[in-house]
Amino acid sequence: MIQIRRGLEKDIGTLAVGELGYCTDTKKLYIGTESGNVLLVAAQTVGDMLKSIYDIDNDGKVDMAEMADNVPWSGIQNKPDAFPPVSHTHYHDQITQKSNADIANGVFIIDKALIDVVRANRTAFMPANAIEVEYTVDGGNTWIDYGLTDAQKEGLFSQNRGHTVFLGKGASQAIGNGVRITVKPLDRYTSIDMFYCWFNTNGATCVCTIERSTIGNKTSFTVIRDNVIVQGRPGNNEIYFSPGTFGGYENQTSNFYAYRFTFMITQISSSLITAPSVTDLRMYGTNVWTSANNMMRTGYIYSWDNSQNVTFPAKVAAVGGFGGNADTATKLATARKISLTGDISGSADFDGSRNVTIEATVANNSHSHSISNIDGLQDALNNKMKKGPLTWNDLMGV
Repeated sequence: MIQIRRGLEKDIGTLAVGELGYCTDTKKLYIGTESGNVLLVAAQTVGDMLKSIYDIDNDGKVDMAEMADNVPWSGIQNKPDAFPPVSHTHYHDQITQKSNADIANGVFIIDKALIDVVRANRTAFMPANAIEVEYTVDGGNTWIDYGLTDAQKEGLFSQNRGHTVFLGKGASQAIGNGVRITVKPLDRYTSIDMFYCWFNTNGATCVCTIERSTIGNKTSFTVIRDNVIVQGRPGNNEIYFSPGTFGGYENQTSNFYAYRFTFMITQISSSLITAPSVTDLRMYGTNVWTSANNMMRTGYIYSWDNSQNVTFPAKVAAVGGFGGNADTATKLATARKISLTGDISGSADFDGSRNVTIEATVANNSHSHSISNIDGLQDALNNKMKKGPLTWNDLMGV
């Protein structure tokens, strides 16, 4: 006869080797071993999982879980149609490039920084007649010309923060004050998908709205990004939008034409009063079909040829001047005086821009000549002399 110890699980105690113990409260059956009590059976209603029941193939994984791992995607029921992104982090050493990656008629976004003709600012050096700047103090109901000079307009797109405009044009903050800047592709044809600016909120809350028109309807604008927060004291701001053209031919009526950037104050600062401001506006994109300057095409102010000769489009200056000597020049920086000395005197100033002539003066009694060094003198003297004895009249020249 086999005896089984009975009792509550907490009171079952340590079983002798080979002794069975049954827990009347949890319905578990234990057996005693040299290393202690080992569970043999547990009622499934209690929830304990036994390897002998749930891992029949003894591979360390629940059999039902193995079945779930092998269900095809099409066999999953009630799955969502879209999956919201979950915030996570990838470190730089976790990002790799596929060895067989390629892209036709495009550039991978991570590679844009490597390729000069892709990373360039497409609105570099916009001409003044392609820029319109207006301001409002009534929430955009009325727009007034800002009154900028041509040089000030160009300074907004010169990449050197050459000029700054203030929201509302005034020196103080007010909700509904704003500025809008419109650019037209009068001298270029490119694609764009990102806007950049250098913005100073001065403690206020500000937003930017981007619109664009088409060549077929140049004055009708469609919003492509609405009320995007811009920040900085001051600081950089980037706003991406759906890719599109900036310019094209008149028969390309669906091409995008003018772009408009509207900055508005939505909440004022509790401590500062100076109006927010914006400068250094840029747009970036992948392609350029008509180039207005080197900077918008390659990102460099200069150009070069196959022999590495470099050409700058305007004057080049250096603080303290340039070192070394020029290979060629049309004029000397400082004119030089050329002087004659000795028996002959004279001088002239020479700067290399023209030929010069020196008027020379021979000093009296400054030198002597032998008869043989003076052409015709000996013959003249010989003709003065007669052959034979001379008379008094000959000597007197009568």
